[in-house]
Amino acid sequence: MALKVWMEAGMQVFFSLGPAWGGLITMSSYNRFNNKCMKDAWYGTLADGLTSFYAGFVVFSILGFMAKDAGLTMEEISKSASGPGLVFVAYPEALTKLPMPHLWGVLFFLMLITVGVDSQFGMFETVSSGLADRFPKLLNSRKVLTTACLCVFLFVFGIPFTTNGGVYLFQLIDWYASSFCIMFGSFLECIIISWIYGAERYSRDIEMMIGRPIPILMRISWCVVTPIVMLTLFLGSVAIYEPPHSASYTYPDFAIGIGLFFAILPLLPIPIIMVSGLVHSEGTLWQRIKTLTRPDSSWGPNSKRHWQTYKVYDYRGGVVDRIRVNLLGNRHQ
Repeated sequence: MALKVWMEAGMQVFFSLGPAWGGLITMSSYNRFNNKCMKDAWYGTLADGLTSFYAGFVVFSILGFMAKDAGLTMEEISKSASGPGLVFVAYPEALTKLPMPHLWGVLFFLMLITVGVDSQFGMFETVSSGLADRFPKLLNSRKVLTTACLCVFLFVFGIPFTTNGGVYLFQLIDWYASSFCIMFGSFLECIIISWIYGAERYSRDIEMMIGRPIPILMRISWCVVTPIVMLTLFLGSVAIYEPPHSASYTYPDFAIGIGLFFAILPLLPIPIIMVSGLVHSEGTLWQRIKTLTRPDSSWGPNSKRHWQTYKVYDYRGGVVDRIRVNLLGNRHQ
């Protein structure tokens, strides 16, 4: 039971903070090159953690009130009021018993709308920016048209979730699409950045942007702590896996098969792109792997002013002439 609670807590971090979903990376890509990203990371993480901590008092106080009012235990009330039912059934019912229930009802659903819209902005921008980066000549000059077409497509795609059986579709997709793949994807990101691209190289990239080195504890977290936590969460979620279910409905086998497909769908591009890269590279298999695990010649800052500073770094030998970097960086400021 304790392991399951920690698994749920770990997955909740991905929902609230949003790492590995792409939204944070997309939004940060619009920052200035010398933006103090370390400060932003600390502020964003603290704001999210403290907000979740504060929201816990609201959630559990309402659940405790509902449990006492219904004569049930907290475990029983949490099972009956889980998922969408907690937001759209249990909470509105509890709000009707508060003073001025109409005011609390308006504030509650206004909060839901704002939370949903700001999350939607981040996810939508991730998709549209990804498409524009993949097809720059075709889509960069048609940003408005691309946005409009995506809105129409996603609107039509979301209509089935608004039908009478929409809650069952929602729970099926939510059960699979946002659990296994996001944990494993985060683990791969840590391995690629810390061990393949290199934590030292990554630290020097950030140091060139913000002007100061990365703390050693953060590098240890990149290389060891975070990958272990991500792998543990992924293996734990697989170990405690159980088919989707609700209080009144059991999903058939074909629905579970559809859910498993959605679980592996976000991970399919990884082996496809890997195999495609190996096929189109030259040399032996080992030479192709070495080539694909190194940044190509075009990798570096977009600004020509910072590109010259970036080239001073000697990545092959692992040695940086810091004096020369500082002098060159100051000269080009």
